[in-house]
Amino acid sequence: AQIHVPLIIKLPRGDARRARLVAASTHLTPQVDLAPTILEIAGLPALPGARGASLFAERSSVLITETHRPESERDQIALRDLSFKMVYLPLEQRFMLYDLEHDPGETQDVFAERKAERSQWPARLEALARAGIERKQGGGALDAGTQDDLEALGYGGQK
Repeated sequence: AQIHVPLIIKLPRGDARRARLVAASTHLTPQVDLAPTILEIAGLPALPGARGASLFAERSSVLITETHRPESERDQIALRDLSFKMVYLPLEQRFMLYDLEHDPGETQDVFAERKAERSQWPARLEALARAGIERKQGGGALDAGTQDDLEALGYGGQK
């Protein structure tokens, strides 16, 4: 509920970008992509140093999200595509996997039975959690993939 927020954008009738916007509606959209999209629609240049990309640009099929206390019940990091969401609880070192096509309410954790379907995700989530801790403590070099993931979450500028 904290990360699934509807977005409605209505372009003027006859706008050639409508088809691209309809195609983008099947993708996941991080909040960081809203400003670039609005600026593009308005015909304005991108903000200097801004992260994110317009919804009209090529999209990744995997979205990275996170929540932290006190805004959330607990710290958690998740990877999500249109079929699955894997949640990692760093303090508990626990993973949960949800089949969003068959369980959109995320009531049945299928991690034990189906983790192989997203076999790369646990290591990626653990790396993000470690990198977040290291950044809070002021140290630690990051590999390029983890750096890209952190930038997707809004923690950019340190390579």
